[in-house]
Amino acid sequence: MNPDSEKSSPRLSVVMSVYNGGKYLDEALQSTLGQSFRDFEFIAIDDGSGDDTWAVLSRYAARDPRLVLRRNERNIGLTRSLNLGLELARGGYLARMDADDVCLPGRFAAQVEYLDRNPRVGVVGTSVQVIDEHGNLLYERLSAADDESLKAELLLKNNAFAHGSVMARTELLRQAGGYDEKIPFAQDYDLWCRLKPLTKFAGLQQSLIQWRNRQTGISNLDRRAQLKCSLETSLRNLAEEFKDGSIDREAYRRVWWAYHGFLESYRTGDIGRLGPLWELLASRAGLMQKTNRGFRDLAYALLANSEVRDGIRLLWICGSRLGQKANPATALKSLLKSLLSIKKTKP
Repeated sequence: MNPDSEKSSPRLSVVMSVYNGGKYLDEALQSTLGQSFRDFEFIAIDDGSGDDTWAVLSRYAARDPRLVLRRNERNIGLTRSLNLGLELARGGYLARMDADDVCLPGRFAAQVEYLDRNPRVGVVGTSVQVIDEHGNLLYERLSAADDESLKAELLLKNNAFAHGSVMARTELLRQAGGYDEKIPFAQDYDLWCRLKPLTKFAGLQQSLIQWRNRQTGISNLDRRAQLKCSLETSLRNLAEEFKDGSIDREAYRRVWWAYHGFLESYRTGDIGRLGPLWELLASRAGLMQKTNRGFRDLAYALLANSEVRDGIRLLWICGSRLGQKANPATALKSLLKSLLSIKKTKP
């Protein structure tokens, strides 16, 4: 362990919790410790691993005094471990890092510079390169850039930020109460929602981290449980937006599951029961592009599953209310184009 309390506090604290992560840990540590920005401490928490995680961490800590190690006697979970890292952090900024991801060389320098230049921004993420288990590039996920767009995405989705790409002001995270330890999954989504009224968000358009999409990762093995946690946060967001109770929560719940690929939850007519939601989305410019795409995909799925009226209705909503030009002619053209596209792709 290297608790370097005698020295002045670093500009940045990097927090990583790892559980049985030995397979990719070398790459994660090398890419983090090799950053062009050097004034940071790297708090790595071994959350009760049963593999060689601790041995790998110890080997790097012996060579680099910036690496501060903690070892949980038993596995306490990601949320509690991250809060432990937040408690230990001495830097004015705090960056997240996951044990199977790769930090690209200029990440910390770019985010520190951005926060230094923009004192009203409290959280900044980046675009990410999504890689497979072997490090092959799958695709690039571009982050929304501005505060309005990022916060708008949080209404329905939990991926306004890639969690491992985030850097934030440490005291702001503490002011928000850190991560909610009652939430086993999507704890970052809950935290961003609690931070919304406290600060501004930003996203860098450059991809500064490689996020590993592993088939054995939490996102795939426990997707339903993760989405359930996300839904509860989304419902709280909805309650804040519709304090008059005008939204049909059960219809929203079913459409939300369908939006995320679980179409069996959908009931005929649910699209028509969510009029206040469509009006809200149409009023938020930041929701147009990404949310519209998701609802178009849902509309196609409804059409493919014999929910023809609701599918057409949702396509009309996407064209007339959620499109860049909200007028009937544009909506009709969009609807016809979508229907012709479906017809052409049928076997």
